Amino acid sequence: MKSLDAVDGSTKLLLGGLAGWLFGVIGFYTLIVVLAVYAGWLFDMTRKAAALKQANTAKCVKTGFKCAIIGSGMSGLASALKLQTMGVPFAIFEKGTDFGGTWYDNRYPGCQCDVPSYLYSISAYPCPKAGWKRHYSFQPDILKYIQELVGYFQLKPYIKVATKVTSVNWLPDEGKWEVTSSCGSETKTEKYNVVFSGAGPLHVPVYPNVPGKGTFKGLEMHTATWDPTTDLKGKRVAIVGSAASAIQAIPFIAQDASHLTVFQRTPNWVVPKPDFDYPQWFKTAVSMLPFLKYIIRFAIFVRNETTFAVVFSGGWLADRVKRQMTAHIEHACPKYTGKLIPPYAMGCKRILMSNEYYPALMRDNVDLITSAVEAVTETGLQGGGKSVDVDVIIWATGFDIRLQTFRPYECTAAEGNIEDELRTKPELYLGAMVPNFPNFFFLLGPNTGLGHNSVIIMTEAQLTFIEQVLQKIIDTQKHISVKKSLCQVYNDELQARLSDSVWVSGGCLSWYRNEAGRVDALWPGNCTEFIGVCRQTVNFAHFLFNGESEV
Repeated sequence: MKSLDAVDGSTKLLLGGLAGWLFGVIGFYTLIVVLAVYAGWLFDMTRKAAALKQANTAKCVKTGFKCAIIGSGMSGLASALKLQTMGVPFAIFEKGTDFGGTWYDNRYPGCQCDVPSYLYSISAYPCPKAGWKRHYSFQPDILKYIQELVGYFQLKPYIKVATKVTSVNWLPDEGKWEVTSSCGSETKTEKYNVVFSGAGPLHVPVYPNVPGKGTFKGLEMHTATWDPTTDLKGKRVAIVGSAASAIQAIPFIAQDASHLTVFQRTPNWVVPKPDFDYPQWFKTAVSMLPFLKYIIRFAIFVRNETTFAVVFSGGWLADRVKRQMTAHIEHACPKYTGKLIPPYAMGCKRILMSNEYYPALMRDNVDLITSAVEAVTETGLQGGGKSVDVDVIIWATGFDIRLQTFRPYECTAAEGNIEDELRTKPELYLGAMVPNFPNFFFLLGPNTGLGHNSVIIMTEAQLTFIEQVLQKIIDTQKHISVKKSLCQVYNDELQARLSDSVWVSGGCLSWYRNEAGRVDALWPGNCTEFIGVCRQTVNFAHFLFNGESEV
C-alpha cells in the first residue's frame, strides 16, 4: 500500500477536495440542525411565555393584583418591561417632571456615560432606531433613547410624573403595601401587592460641610442641579471636585470661562477613553442587519469582563497597567507633574476615562489647587493656603449613595423601618430582597455596583431572579420574604471575598465603603458570575410565606 507521500499531486488535490466537501456538507447540515433546534426552542419558549402572560393577566384581573415601581430611570423601566412581558399590571411613580431618572436630572456640560452605548441600554431595545451616534453617548442622546424606548413599548400611560412617593407601609392583614404619594398639593394613598424600588443612587447631591457655606454672593450650583441656560462666558469659575462629573465638565467650562480654578482633594486614575463617532456606513449596517447590535453588545461585554480580570484581580498585569497609566499622566499633563498621580492602587476608587481632561488642565486659563476647600467666602473659596475670588462656584462633589438616601421615602413593616434595619449592615439577598419586608424588591441595591461593566446588566440579572419570586407570589397568592439565614450566609460570603479586594487593600477611602469601612456598593466578581447566580432556580425553602416565622 502506497504511503501518502507517494500519492501524486492531483490525487492529493482530489482527496483534499472530497474531504473539504464532506466536512462542508456535515458542517452545513449541523448548522441547519442547530438552527432548527434553536428555532424550535425559541418558538416553544415564546409560546409558553405568551400562555403564561395570558394566565397571569387573567389572575391579576380577577384578584386586583398590581405592582408599584418607584423611579423611571433605567432600572424602573427595565422592571416595567419585565412586568409587561409577564402580563402583570403596574404603575410607575416619578418624582421628577419627566421620566428618565439620572439622565433627565443631570444636564451639566459634557455629561456623558462611561459605559459604551451598545451596552448601556436595555437588552430588549439595545439602541435607538437610527443606531447610536457615538461609542460613548452624551446625556442628550441617552435621554432621547429612553424617550424612544418608552414610546416603543407604550409605557408612558403608566408613568405618574411629578409624583413623589413619601411613604410605603406594609399591611400584614391584607398582604399589601400602602403607597402614599404627593403630586403638587394633592396626596394620594393606594394599595399594591408588590413594590419595586428603582429610585437609584445618583439623585441626592452631596455638598461638603465647610465654614461659610451659604455666604457666597455669586452664582452657585451643583452639577446635578445644573441650569442649562447658565452662561459662563467671561466668568471667573471655581469647580470643586476632580471625579467623574468634574472631569467631564471641566474641558467644556474651560473653553468659556475667563479663568477656571479646580479644587482637587485627591487625584483619580484617569485613563484614555476609546471614544469616537460611528460612521454612517456602520449605522446603516446596524439598521439593516438588526442582529449586529447584539453581536456588538456581546463583544463589548466580553471586553469589559476581561478588564475586570486584568485590573481588579491584582498581580503583575495590574502593576504593569498602573505603570503605563502613570507614564501617560506625566506625559499628558507635565504642567502638574506629581500632582495628578493617585497614591493608591488602580481600581481602589472608580477608574475614570477622558481624552480632554488633562489637555484642559494644560490651558493657560486653568489653575489646579491640590487641596480640599477649607472655607466659602462672600467672594469665593479658600483652600491650600490660597483665597480665590470667583463669579461662579460649581460643586462637582457627587452623590450620597447610601441606602437611606437612595430610598427617599419612609418604608415600614412589622419589624420596623427599613432604614434602621439596614443603616450599618445593609444585607440584602442579591441586592434585591430584605428580610421582614415581603413583596419588596430593590433594583441595584447594596453590593450590585460595578467598576468595569454596565449596571443595567446587573439590573436585568436581578429581574430574572425577581421574576421567579413574583411568579410564585402570583401562583400561590401569598406574600413572600427572604429568610435572614440565607441573607446572612450570602453576605458573609460576599464580605469574605471583598476583604482582600483592591477596594479594601488598595490604599484609599472611597464611596464604595460605608462609614464602618464595609464595602456595600460593589459586587466582588464579574457580571457573568452575578448573572449565573440570579438565573439559578430559586429554592423557596429559604423563603417565608405569609409571615411565617423562621425556624
